[in-house]
Amino acid sequence: MTTSSFFHHCISQNTGQGQRSKCLFVISLQVIGENRVVVQGGTVTLPCKLIDTTEDITQISWQRKTRGKPQNDNFFTILPKNGPQFVNGKDDRFKFIGSIKDNNGTLQISDVTLLDEGVYTCIFTLFPSGNHKREILLDLIGNTLCITCNCIM
Repeated sequence: MTTSSFFHHCISQNTGQGQRSKCLFVISLQVIGENRVVVQGGTVTLPCKLIDTTEDITQISWQRKTRGKPQNDNFFTILPKNGPQFVNGKDDRFKFIGSIKDNNGTLQISDVTLLDEGVYTCIFTLFPSGNHKREILLDLIGNTLCITCNCIM
């Protein structure tokens, strides 16, 4: 469950005809998402949604820091007019399943491997406020194989 945070600021002034107050309530925008666990070889959805804003999205970006890419790696960008684009090499296992018009940057990964395990960062770039992001941890559950061996000497 996600709740919006807000703050308020009130100014009171004496007008000569009594006390008068003006209050400003501001709801802060949020990027929401959830950590995920996936079985090796499976498909996983990395949810990422922007809420409580009327600002224009100029782009959605995805970064990763994984076993296979230990340095922070910009790998996927979604632009309002050009759509999804791979950065630093194409990987068809990644698919944008969100919608910019719905403030949804959700990404799907298929055929997940151990090298995909790590931290994924969804970044909404807005005008005029700039970047807003959420880190999503992806954990893998590997397939295990147990073999019992009886040795005769």
